Amino acid sequence: MIMINSVKYSPMDGPRVEAALRMINPYLSGLDSYYPCFNQWFHTRVLPGMYDGTRSIIQATDKGSIVAFAILKHDIKEQKICTFYVDKRCRRSGIGSILMGSCLDFFSKKPIITVTESLIESYSSLLSKFQFGRPLVWESAYKKNVTEYIFDPAKTILPTENNGFYYLE
Repeated sequence: MIMINSVKYSPMDGPRVEAALRMINPYLSGLDSYYPCFNQWFHTRVLPGMYDGTRSIIQATDKGSIVAFAILKHDIKEQKICTFYVDKRCRRSGIGSILMGSCLDFFSKKPIITVTESLIESYSSLLSKFQFGRPLVWESAYKKNVTEYIFDPAKTILPTENNGFYYLE
């Protein structure tokens, strides 16, 4: 049975948070291929953000093993799904939809999510199902010569010629 858990830091939950982080750690190193310095970002932004309450992790487990997780940013400036990962063995099983539903329930408004060009096809049906709308395009956002697609349903990012964002036609 799939279990969905939200992991937020509090001094009382320290051991539970540490156990959750140990469970997702094996999946983090592979994400560097999509986002350079992902591991560094995780340790310098996500972990401190879990401590100060601006980041959370939602994880899906099956029989005690991680099958999917999302890293969420929720500060006063931005509501964002920073990372959304479903184990390859579990894709097309509905777990991604369950996890996305849990992510959306977490936020007060539909958050921003960005998807790299090599994964856009894999995510397109999920993003369409949850009505994320037409993406903005950002060239070389995280990786040189690689397009990042920004789904911003609340339209918090305004495209202009000068900031490098434009809507996909």
